Amino acid sequence: MFCGINNFRKEDLGPLKSITGVLEEFDIESNIQLITNLHPMCSKIVMITDNTITGQRIQKEIQTYQRKQTFTKVPIELIYDVSTKELKTLLYRLDPNSIVLFTFFFRDNKGEYLEYDKASTLFSRNCNVPVYGVWKFHLESGIIGGYLTAGYLQDSLAAQSALKILKGTPANKIPIIKDLPSQLNFDYNQLERFDIALSDLPENAIILNGPDKYRQLIIKALWIIGVMIINFGSVHQLIPFTNQNAPLVRFTSKRPLIMYRHYTSAI
Repeated sequence: MFCGINNFRKEDLGPLKSITGVLEEFDIESNIQLITNLHPMCSKIVMITDNTITGQRIQKEIQTYQRKQTFTKVPIELIYDVSTKELKTLLYRLDPNSIVLFTFFFRDNKGEYLEYDKASTLFSRNCNVPVYGVWKFHLESGIIGGYLTAGYLQDSLAAQSALKILKGTPANKIPIIKDLPSQLNFDYNQLERFDIALSDLPENAIILNGPDKYRQLIIKALWIIGVMIINFGSVHQLIPFTNQNAPLVRFTSKRPLIMYRHYTSAI
């Protein structure tokens, strides 16, 4: 049972027969269509990956797509065999009408490793054009969004297949799951950064950090302020009835007087 294999080929299985699993593929075509729809003046799409084994497979997939590309004439440039410093410079110097489609960049050609979230954040900060992505784990780490492949969906499907195996179904009788639905997600902070209106997005888009979140924070802040004002008013009404010069015999206990005295002093 496997899960999360990229760019799967039948020969990868070798002599293994009793095996099934879930593939991890990303949707190039949908993301390129999305980019060209949201950015009609786009002059070039720059795709980024690294030169690891997985990166090399992604390169082949992108190159295959480039050869059969039919629905858009926007050129696609592939960047992969570079250092982190070189990539930062290339991104910083991009034409303003270019758009970046980021896959992943775990290791550069100098052998330097980057954590998945650090890479997308680093390159987004050094890039003056929108950076789209293909995996959900990059969301909220610099990418604007896109049709994203989510790991938890693969895990869920793999678990369902595993349960079938535990119940007695031979693994080779369970089809390998190849086509996973991707989710259209966006980070509102990045949409604002590049002045992309929510009304321009497809209807099924899921927005993270959107206006609703800020509205809830404002409502909560106003509620807290309102409570403070009400409490202040209640205490203020008590002040005229609190005469610190009055004899203590007017109270059945010294404790309320001490409390009021402290409260009045605080005000």
